[in-house]
Amino acid sequence: GGYQEPRRVFVGGVPKVTTEERFRRHFERFGTIDRVELNAERSFGFVTYAHAAMVDAVLATRMHQFEHAEHQTSFVEVRRPKPRGN
Repeated sequence: GGYQEPRRVFVGGVPKVTTEERFRRHFERFGTIDRVELNAERSFGFVTYAHAAMVDAVLATRMHQFEHAEHQTSFVEVRRPKPRGN
């Protein structure tokens, strides 16, 4: 297994129109974010939190209802990232 970053969350199924601002705003509810990596073109992103406990709060719900545009919601899936190199 590769190195596992305990503060990082993978987000899948992100709509292509999603902005980094909306992406960040949704995931900030669960705690302080250190870093956001959004690849909306390929429908995924990563969120790195300040503390690992915040990741547990996010992962308590696997499918998140996410407002990707004004009054438009979709479901995104959150999970721990697969270790690199696998």
